[in-house]
Amino acid sequence: MGEKDFENLVNICKMVSGVLGIDSAVVIKKDLIIKNTVLIDFTKLGYNVRAQVLLKVDRGNKELLKKHLLYNSNVNSMYKINSGWDFLVETLHKNIKELDFFIEGLNKNFNASVAS
Repeated sequence: MGEKDFENLVNICKMVSGVLGIDSAVVIKKDLIIKNTVLIDFTKLGYNVRAQVLLKVDRGNKELLKKHLLYNSNVNSMYKINSGWDFLVETLHKNIKELDFFIEGLNKNFNASVAS
């Protein structure tokens, strides 16, 4: 943890303790903060296209597709869902052409039905 990170954590503890009316040492000691989240601005890394993609695939290809999505560098998050679809994935791409290439690959390699 860097100095800036520690400073941010201290400020969060102070804010929480002020809102709750308790000492900041209590906030740290009692583990009241259960999660600290970092959000990345992907556009600053050149990923200007974000897509939510619904996928449906034959039962025989479901595990293969799941493994492919888990290790694909364009997939930011993946959820197994129902209601006629198998997966909801959030993908990141540098441009629309890359997104189209990604979707075409899913169609070709896994015979996946796609809605985006």
